[in-house]
Amino acid sequence: LEAELSSPYIFSDMKKAKERIEKAIQDKELILIWGDFDADGVTSTAILFKTLTELGANFDYIIPDREKMGHGISTKVLLPYIAKKKPKVLITVDCGISNDKEIKVIKALGVDTILTDHHKAPEILPEAFAIINPKAANSLDEKLSVSEIKNVSELAGAGVAYKLASALLENTDNEKLKNEILILATVGTIADVVPLLYENRVIAAKGLELINKGLHKGIDILFKAN
Repeated sequence: LEAELSSPYIFSDMKKAKERIEKAIQDKELILIWGDFDADGVTSTAILFKTLTELGANFDYIIPDREKMGHGISTKVLLPYIAKKKPKVLITVDCGISNDKEIKVIKALGVDTILTDHHKAPEILPEAFAIINPKAANSLDEKLSVSEIKNVSELAGAGVAYKLASALLENTDNEKLKNEILILATVGTIADVVPLLYENRVIAAKGLELINKGLHKGIDILFKAN
């Protein structure tokens, strides 16, 4: 497949998101990943779990319980967590764009939210430190052409998380890890049934090629089990 993946920096807030996470790593601040319970949300969480592990970050993650917590940020769970563990950065994956009230409360407690999502954005966006969502107003570089915007418009949550991970890992030579997170982005993309068009098609094609080479132990075991 000749088509290439676009730069993560087509997102207007990518640079500031990356710099804030790097500062948190350097200062040993606790970073919390807030995931989602479906395949897209779990693979998105895994992408950032693997990325932050590689970078030596002090981090934790929460994958909400579908029945008890529903979709998106639950302050019922998050506020006691913040009081006890005192994270300084919250990264949402596959959710958060509709959590304006919750993010306002989190911000007041001194936590910077980096929001990665792909769901339709409301007119009033949350007061997050950074918003990485191709469907949010002004989230993409204004210099992009219509076709470049279209290329990323249908990304799954895992595709958006993969963009953030790619920015964080750009100076890392760990090709094994880069292959692993691309495979996870492929699983999330296909499982979330987003249209396999534009950049989703590139992610899926490249990831399936790696899967066929047996480059992800977990996926390999799943195939053998079936």
